[in-house]
Amino acid sequence: MNSGAEIQFRETKPEDFPALLGMMRNLAEQAPGLPFDQGEVRAALDRFLAHPEFGQSWLICLSERIAGYVILTLGYSFEYRGVDAYRPAGYTDHGRHSMTEWLR
Repeated sequence: MNSGAEIQFRETKPEDFPALLGMMRNLAEQAPGLPFDQGEVRAALDRFLAHPEFGQSWLICLSERIAGYVILTLGYSFEYRGVDAYRPAGYTDHGRHSMTEWLR
């Protein structure tokens, strides 16, 4: 790993869709392989970004180059008295991640 490279998270914008859709297609094609209709996924992304109450999407950039993405979808939980999101245990311990800060 290049220790001099800087990892940054930035919010996804519509102009990022070609790169994001390519990464989503690559993920869907991995075993077991899921159907991927680019038009349907693009429409879902448009709706998702137009409604911040659904969650948030970030691109992971390594020295200004797109290296991956994170999409956090929110749900509604009566047990937690409102909006919740699944996060791996311990993830919120890392305050440098914008996703965690966004949830707070």
